[in-house]
Amino acid sequence: MIPVGTILPFYGGDNDKPSDYLFCNGDNINRANFPKLYDLLTTVNPSLKLDDDVCRLPDLRGMFLRGWDNGGNIDPDRKLGSEQEDALEEHEHAYSRLTQFKTSNFSNSADRGRQDMPKEGSGTRECGEGGDGANQYALELTNGLDKTEPGDRPSETRPKNVAVNYIIKS
Repeated sequence: MIPVGTILPFYGGDNDKPSDYLFCNGDNINRANFPKLYDLLTTVNPSLKLDDDVCRLPDLRGMFLRGWDNGGNIDPDRKLGSEQEDALEEHEHAYSRLTQFKTSNFSNSADRGRQDMPKEGSGTRECGEGGDGANQYALELTNGLDKTEPGDRPSETRPKNVAVNYIIKS
């Protein structure tokens, strides 16, 4: 026997849903029609209670379910049935970037100057000596950090997934 309040992923749509289940879509339910479910939902998550006769179903559309910590010390401040906003843990990415290069004429080791590299893209320094062009060269270095523009990224961070409906036993 499946207890009232059990939430299951369901691969079907409206026409396929078992009659004793409801979609977890935030719809209102009446206590008179679903007394056990009403009592469970409003006890576990009082914010779902609209009044003494009506409560909201959990709205799990587009949500991932996460096991309640319940003393496990991974997410200790959570309450059963609570919703949590998305988050990305603060972190850093290590990389090396050339900030300056020095050019030299190898025939007489004369310093031909320094040039700061841009934070993005490439920098070119052209150097030369003598009228015959024998010692002329150009040095081009490209910054190795690749930047992704905001328009090139999705609007959320998510794992690979499959869309399902969540249903709750009524």
